[in-house]
Amino acid sequence: MNEYLPRRVDSVLKTKFSRNGANGLNGNRLPRYNGKTWNRSTPNPNGCFQSNQHKDPPSTITKGVNVTKPGCESKCGNLTVHYPFGIGIDSWCSIHPYFDIYCNNSFNPPKPFSGTFGIEVTDIIDSQLRFKNRIGATCYNKIGKVTRKKIVSDAQLDPHYSISDANKLTVVGFDEYALQFGVEGANSTDACVSTCSSREQVLDEQGRYTFHSSDLDNATFKEQIIENVPVVLDWVIQNETCVEARKFNDLACHKNSNCIDSTTSVNGYNCICFQEYEGNPYLEQGCAD
Repeated sequence: MNEYLPRRVDSVLKTKFSRNGANGLNGNRLPRYNGKTWNRSTPNPNGCFQSNQHKDPPSTITKGVNVTKPGCESKCGNLTVHYPFGIGIDSWCSIHPYFDIYCNNSFNPPKPFSGTFGIEVTDIIDSQLRFKNRIGATCYNKIGKVTRKKIVSDAQLDPHYSISDANKLTVVGFDEYALQFGVEGANSTDACVSTCSSREQVLDEQGRYTFHSSDLDNATFKEQIIENVPVVLDWVIQNETCVEARKFNDLACHKNSNCIDSTTSVNGYNCICFQEYEGNPYLEQGCAD
């Protein structure tokens, strides 16, 4: 059981997520009630919003004062949580349960965790999330016998998330390899080899880690990577294109904003304010100049 999450949230982590959705939720669109879309920018599942379809150039996704739904917390510790994400499990502060953030107040300052993955979130930006790293390691004694081996457990992603191209898979050590592969039909296989001994396998954001020979003898190497070198995930709204969202009247982009189809491995879209406009395009009031 994940020690940082309440029991009910931890049970979510034991559910296998696939590209077809999970927990009875449709992975292709937001779930529907009485023929209408469950859109968490309203306090209850009672309908949809009309989209603005101007074609002005995009600008930054969330600027301005309003970053959350009314009545919802915007800060967990040092992290500002922008809608479509929201603090609280099943609190209706996010657009969808997959975007819930659990704020663990047992830490000082409190720490935010993904309600889906149970991993600590360090930053939420336009179309990406940064998470605390997890490291696999193999340790050997002087005669080459394995004394400890830790394989990073499955980080199965729901249909709204994918591993970002901003990451780089890194092996630190000698004569070792690291492998990252997709599960349940997802096409993702990456490997790297160190052919030149304890070894570390790191999936990290590019530009955040540079190898130094002293790392091989650094007893705190793992802790330094976990604290300072994040993993990046791309996120999208729903699992459909802008055209499909408009067809089903599901579009989450509001006033003075554009819908931008994702160019990642996951089908979906993001919303962004028009150029020279500020605000949160996912909230009902949208963006303003």
